[in-house]
Amino acid sequence: MNNEIKRIVSALSSRVYGDIRAICATVDLTQDKLEELIRSAVFDRVELAISLYKTAQTINAQSDKQDGDYRSIISRCYYCHYHLARALVFLITKDDIDNHEELPKKLGKFLPSNYAIFIDKLERYRRIRNEVDYSPYPEIYDSLNFVALEVLRETEVSIKLILQYFEERGVSIDANT
Repeated sequence: MNNEIKRIVSALSSRVYGDIRAICATVDLTQDKLEELIRSAVFDRVELAISLYKTAQTINAQSDKQDGDYRSIISRCYYCHYHLARALVFLITKDDIDNHEELPKKLGKFLPSNYAIFIDKLERYRRIRNEVDYSPYPEIYDSLNFVALEVLRETEVSIKLILQYFEERGVSIDANT
């Protein structure tokens, strides 16, 4: 066994060691199988993101929307962006970042500049979501219904943009938005 492998093993945490043992006990772990498991987790996270967007669309289709419905649309759309971002980071870095503030920073390190708009939306929609989820008097730039509809429209654009990025990386995801 070479020293590099020994160094990596010697730096394992008990949690990571336990996780590796659990995976090895379940499947014959090879590099290909590991990559397959990672892609599966990425696909599942993208599926979750799209389901959140579809939930926002369903809420929007209601004719008698109330204040809370607009807040829910914004929240669902933010979390769609959040899970798309987590899927991207995990696919590229193999690191699952669940910290809402760190996620855009991590994305900024590897996403090409023509995808910067997605990072901007992720950060902006988090701030808006925080306002509408935590304040009875959200400080937002327009009426709640206007902001909700704008975020909903822009979320569809974001989904298409990120699916394009996956496609450029050789990962095809069928998402009926």
